[in-house]
Amino acid sequence: MEAILERWDQALKIIRSAGYLVREEWLGGSSGGLCEFGGKKYFFSDQSLSLFERLEQAEEAARKLKTRS
Repeated sequence: MEAILERWDQALKIIRSAGYLVREEWLGGSSGGLCEFGGKKYFFSDQSLSLFERLEQAEEAARKLKTRS
């Protein structure tokens, strides 16, 4: 479990360092990830997903941000 939490923390660190605000919301499994609106950047983590799915979502977002830089 510690390794999962470390991966989660690392992914969120990358996301936040790119200027994104992290929001954890119940989205019903239909969305989540990186978005921009109102002049701000957000990463939405869907709390309706399992921990592993949320980790996958965060790591995918972090990979996208790494390739942009």
